[in-house]
Amino acid sequence: MSTTDLRARVASFFEAREWVVEAAEDPSLMLLHTTDDEAQPWPVLVHVNDEPAGVRIFSVLPDDVPAEHRAAVVELLALINYGLLSGAVEIDLEDGEVRARTGIEIGEAELDDAAFDALLEAALITNLALMDTAWDALHDVAAGRSDAASAAAQIDF
Repeated sequence: MSTTDLRARVASFFEAREWVVEAAEDPSLMLLHTTDDEAQPWPVLVHVNDEPAGVRIFSVLPDDVPAEHRAAVVELLALINYGLLSGAVEIDLEDGEVRARTGIEIGEAELDDAAFDALLEAALITNLALMDTAWDALHDVAAGRSDAASAAAQIDF
């Protein structure tokens, strides 16, 4: 499947669920948001990959973590990620961007619309739930209001 076809399928999937799909500066990315911005207060990016064919979904913490709190956030992310079945929360140590990442790898598989939608739906639900569950802990540790162990102890996965 070409990147153009995959990108169209992904856009169609989100539009059918009443998400707004916008182009990003990087042509391999789509910026998404719900029509109810209060329901989902963080940016969601989708990266469509051609080799291997796949889709990655990123929920991005709106504010970068200040340099002085990045080590504590790294510790929190290790505690969050340990044992996760699917997805991860990651940090860019250069700029402090934190994001939850999930995705599907399609490779050469020929998926009908129902199978494709089911896989993408599962990745989306996991992604949003992961960010929603870690949201308060991430904010508290990023702002220096809590240590990683205390914040992680408050998360119910």
